[in-house]
Amino acid sequence: MSAAACRYPLGPAVAAASVVFLVASVGSPAARAAAPDGESVIVGFSGAEQTAVVPSDVCAVTVEAFGAAGGRAPLGVSHGPDVTEGAAGGLGGEVVADVEVRAGQRIKVNVGGAGTTGVAGPFGNPGEFGKGGYNGGGEPGGRQDAGGYPGAGGGGATTVALDDAVVIVAGGGGGAGGTYAYQGDEVGRGGDGGQSGTNGADGATAGYPDQYRVGRGGTSGGGGGAGGPAGVSTPDGGMPGAPGGDANGGAGGDGGRLDVFYSDVTGGGGGGGGAHGGGAGGGAGSYGFEGIGAGGGGGGSSSGPAGAVFATGTRTGDGEVVLRWHACAPSPSPSPPAPSSSPAPSGEAPVPPSSPAPTASRPALPETGGRTSAGRVAAGGAVLLLAGAALVLLGRRGRRS
Repeated sequence: MSAAACRYPLGPAVAAASVVFLVASVGSPAARAAAPDGESVIVGFSGAEQTAVVPSDVCAVTVEAFGAAGGRAPLGVSHGPDVTEGAAGGLGGEVVADVEVRAGQRIKVNVGGAGTTGVAGPFGNPGEFGKGGYNGGGEPGGRQDAGGYPGAGGGGATTVALDDAVVIVAGGGGGAGGTYAYQGDEVGRGGDGGQSGTNGADGATAGYPDQYRVGRGGTSGGGGGAGGPAGVSTPDGGMPGAPGGDANGGAGGDGGRLDVFYSDVTGGGGGGGGAHGGGAGGGAGSYGFEGIGAGGGGGGSSSGPAGAVFATGTRTGDGEVVLRWHACAPSPSPSPPAPSSSPAPSGEAPVPPSSPAPTASRPALPETGGRTSAGRVAAGGAVLLLAGAALVLLGRRGRRS
């Protein structure tokens, strides 16, 4: 089984090799341990699970996931000179979300593969079926040998898981329904993947009322993923078409197949994979009438964490995932100790702390007889007074004589 045909893990489990890559080795030396803030890693389609390892110093990642598109219908025999393809497949949905992570955590990614276009087998010749895309795309319907005008495969979903818990699913588009005559891209177009997805478009015919011939589009994953009803036989006979299959969990429904020889059998498109897969389109009735068309497969639904932003029908081809790392916030620095004194106003020199003013002291007098200094001073003063009085008396006596 080819990678494009493998429907692991949303459909029946098929073992797939796991591809592990260290983010530090993507576009930079393998020795690097940390990723700069805002650095992006693009994970493209591989047909297998891929694993990214969260670098050190990363605490969050912005994830942008795209589901894959459904395939276009093979070209019928009746068309204009400038027409080279059949009806269009639905486009893949988009999910953008911020997710908290931790260093060393494994982010497991399954990128959806686009549904492919088969080859018509007109006039009773065998043809070739397209394939449902990797990761849940439904298989197209038609004649068992792919003769007539088979539908196209549904697009696979893109899933992102932290360790083993899926946190984001971007729905794939439904495959287009086959038709004998090209009647524009919107007739039998596959539904788009999105938060709810959109239904596949009905086929069309010119001549009999629609309720007789055309296959109906499958409903979207958001609408339950029911297969589209088949076209019925006309009042004058003919072979009814095969109804589209319902979704199987996240896998899109498969188109019905008929083991008949009618050369104008048209098959419904496969449903898109998603959180809930889309239903396959119903096949058209058969009676050799030009313009009979089958229904397109429904688009798969998307899911994501709180705050996720969804868009419907944005992706052509295979899906994709973009991981944008965000560094952890720096830890707050400890506060410095408070200063012991208030700083001086701007332009002024700080004033040093004041010291006690010095106190004048008298020289100590020698101590005698154990008396205190005050007593000695008083005694000396008395002696001086007596001596002065004596001199005054002597001077008076001298003037008298």
